[in-house]
Amino acid sequence: VEAQGSSKTGYSEEQLAIADGNGTQCGYCTPGWVQAMRGIRLSAKNGPLSAKDIEEKLDGNICRCTGMFPIVKAFKKAFVVDLEDLAEKPCNDTTTGEACGRECDKVRGVAAAEGGHKC
Repeated sequence: VEAQGSSKTGYSEEQLAIADGNGTQCGYCTPGWVQAMRGIRLSAKNGPLSAKDIEEKLDGNICRCTGMFPIVKAFKKAFVVDLEDLAEKPCNDTTTGEACGRECDKVRGVAAAEGGHKC
């Protein structure tokens, strides 16, 4: 966990999420949760995660103090992308990062410029 971040080098997003979300009490299990969440995010290639993704992939991690729910809630708050938020962002090609040019994005740009609806 120290390789992910520290007070000297700055904390990782996973470390900040669990701390900001008040996800732990004693801290004994925190390194395991942080590492597990980091692995989940890396396996998703930092793409959007659903609440179900996080719940299923963290199944098996345990916390005797909090019962794991505050920890999972903290990670969901930090890393779950709301579908409504996705509608506001243009679609990007996952290999290049460039805008993919979806027809919907073209319509959205015209509609936004005209003050109309978004697709």
